[in-house]
Amino acid sequence: MAFITGWNLILQYIIGTSSVARAWSSNFDDLINKKISNFFSQYMSMNVPGFAAYVDLFSFGITSIVTAILVFGARESSMFNNVFTLINLGVISYVTITGLFRVNIANWRINPDNVPLNQVNRSQVGDGGFFPFGFSGVLRGAGTCFYSFVGFDIIATTGEEVRNPQRAIPIAIIVCLSVCFVAYASVSAVLTLMVPYYAIPPNAPLPYAFEQVGWSVARYVIAIGAVCALTTSLLGSIFPLPRILYAMSSDGLLFRFFGKISKRFKTPVLGTLISGLLAGVLSAVISLKDLVDMMSIGTLLAYSLVAVSILILRGQQEILGVRNRKIQQLQHVSDNVLEVFTTEDGDIHRSETQNELNDYSTTAKLGKVEITSPKSLRHYIQLSFVPEQADPTPTSEWVNTMNTYLLFVTIGIVDLALAYFGGDDIVHSGGIFITVCVIVCIFGLLSILLCISLARQPENTSKVSFRTPGVPWVPAVSIFVNLHLMFQMSGTTWIYYSVWMLIGFTMYFSYGYWHSSERKHQEEHPSENSAPCNDRHKEVSEVGPTAPQLSVVGYTEVQ
Repeated sequence: MAFITGWNLILQYIIGTSSVARAWSSNFDDLINKKISNFFSQYMSMNVPGFAAYVDLFSFGITSIVTAILVFGARESSMFNNVFTLINLGVISYVTITGLFRVNIANWRINPDNVPLNQVNRSQVGDGGFFPFGFSGVLRGAGTCFYSFVGFDIIATTGEEVRNPQRAIPIAIIVCLSVCFVAYASVSAVLTLMVPYYAIPPNAPLPYAFEQVGWSVARYVIAIGAVCALTTSLLGSIFPLPRILYAMSSDGLLFRFFGKISKRFKTPVLGTLISGLLAGVLSAVISLKDLVDMMSIGTLLAYSLVAVSILILRGQQEILGVRNRKIQQLQHVSDNVLEVFTTEDGDIHRSETQNELNDYSTTAKLGKVEITSPKSLRHYIQLSFVPEQADPTPTSEWVNTMNTYLLFVTIGIVDLALAYFGGDDIVHSGGIFITVCVIVCIFGLLSILLCISLARQPENTSKVSFRTPGVPWVPAVSIFVNLHLMFQMSGTTWIYYSVWMLIGFTMYFSYGYWHSSERKHQEEHPSENSAPCNDRHKEVSEVGPTAPQLSVVGYTEVQ
């Protein structure tokens, strides 16, 4: 699961870089009256299904320049980003306010019979009105628009840096998403009211809209603002990519040479060059829409896996990060106050802190607890709804994990049925409609029962900086929405994504699995857990009650 998440993050940043470079090229092309696209369409056109209309060498060159900047060790400038972000917000405000003076409410009430088909294809018109492509069209658009909200998840990584993460993190995420929603919704509303929806070009819609209403000057203002905004997005997309490659290669999941640091530039040169080259090639040969859809699929799957991880971790006996921090805290306390005294019989009396540390040290020596499955299917069903103990056990961990995986599968089947067989015309096909209803009802009921089972499982009560509320219902809803949006993507996008994942799995099972640092550590230390325990505390926990000399050491340290 960790490799899949990391591999999808690589996809997210590579596709993010490619799509932004392609959009940068389109907006700059609009500034110079389509000279770039006309030239490449004439001399480097492609008539290959699933690829762009022409090879965009300009976007490839932009990506190459940014990659070279990163290779030479350039760092992000907060001043640069802040200035360009203000320009972007200014352009959004300008578009929204000035566009309101040129709106036409009739563009939301278009009759498809009145559209001249010699100007546009019938498939681009739809059924007209406010929902020209129906509710399924809205969902397909939502899956693509998810690209616009990518990046808010970084807020959740600041749990250790804020005073009250339980309150601050949810508020920050809601505020961030609300600002993005207001900005995108405002621009989209003004845009579709200024010009008919079927006439909006996909690459540079805003300059085109203002040109159509006679404001040519606004066209250049918007294009310049878009180029500034896309420049910061381009740097922000490609900058984390070498870091992810370095982290995964350091763990052995990817080839080690990806993480080799240049002595001269202090950067992973080879990893940066390869990732930049791949991003440049994709930006040159794949259309902007397919790039955006491909990125949305990877991000949605990564978020779904996060929801699955939440369900699994909530039912575990120990959370690895919490246990390690507790051991470190106990060791720190024991270093300063190691209260070990000798009784009259010569036995050693240790403090509660030291005893607690020894318990964790013993756990570290014994290794990972083997998770035991239920005795039978009947026993498994019984434990799913009536746990034997209030606290997590190895068996309850197994039940919780298995039910989480089953929940993911059942929700996926429901989403698959709704997405591929639940279109707007399904009510006119009696047999298909009944089949879809049966599938949705059966697996929907199973999903609800699995959620009830997960809600009844004993939970881990370790104190962490932030705990997801509403478990398991909130993660289940998240999985449902994410998978449903994924299934709205086109078949071409799924082919691209499948090829990417096939490359990843091939690399993982042929190299990453066998060379991972975790596997090597387990082979070298088969009886150790990941919990650290330094030599001194091992000695304290291993020495029996017949070591009176420790009382002198302990007493001296207390003094």
